[in-house]
Amino acid sequence: MVLKIILPLLLSSQFAFAKKAAVPEASKETPQVLFEGYSKIILKDAHIGYSIARYEYFPNSKKFTARTFLKIKTPAIDVTESLRASADQNFAPLTYEYTSLSGKDSKIIDANFSKGSMTAKVTENKKTKSVVNKIESGTLLSTFLIYLILKNPAGLTAQTKYDYKAVAEEDATIEKGSAEVGKEEKFEGLSAYKIKNLFKKATYVNYVNSQGEVLGTSSESNAITSVLVADASDATKGISVPTGILKDLFGDIPKGEENILFRTKKAVEAMKPTPGKKEGVPQGDGIEVKAKKDEK
Repeated sequence: MVLKIILPLLLSSQFAFAKKAAVPEASKETPQVLFEGYSKIILKDAHIGYSIARYEYFPNSKKFTARTFLKIKTPAIDVTESLRASADQNFAPLTYEYTSLSGKDSKIIDANFSKGSMTAKVTENKKTKSVVNKIESGTLLSTFLIYLILKNPAGLTAQTKYDYKAVAEEDATIEKGSAEVGKEEKFEGLSAYKIKNLFKKATYVNYVNSQGEVLGTSSESNAITSVLVADASDATKGISVPTGILKDLFGDIPKGEENILFRTKKAVEAMKPTPGKKEGVPQGDGIEVKAKKDEK
């Protein structure tokens, strides 16, 4: 689901991760899971990492939440990153926590929003500073961009452009951006809109279906891509999975089953015939039962 979070962070090794305990949701209500899935991250033809995303809506408290996790492992780079964010029903920012680790470098950002301003504590390599920014009406957390587009009267419509202002969660700055929605086309066999997202002077391509699920991403400036997968193991194969960190962030280990690829996979499996059973033949037919001989 991440429209721009994944790729910008891959372009530089300066980003870092530091484990931070999860903050429990204030509400105990059961959320509506909008999306949950694993994506495989690829550099040219090499599988270098994975990302996990979960987006939820809490109907009683009227709040959206996003939780994302990123792991990249190459001979030159070992990066781990997480994001926890919340917004109200109109996508006005409420809070976010960003953490990252790359080698010995670490970065933690805790941000809160109130009365038109953002107050963030930024800790980088154990040095802490405070950041205060004014937030104009309509500014959002960039991770919620696709849902804001879906909420517009026109929804996700081909040949439209959306200008916006968003918080760049990885550095607590406010940036202008624009998202251009192209025609619907096929991506990995599924229908998707090709969206060009210009943010922080870089352009990223995202393939998004009509439900707002990001099927894949790419960058126009490099060979890095991400592709949503039906099985979590396809994304994490050969790369470490820090179960403790995931449980702190998500509250459990995400299964990655709330997305179009997993639903399609299950539907196909349900249509497969039972092994050993002939299609259209009632159970028992074709079985020969020999009568016992009369005992003498």
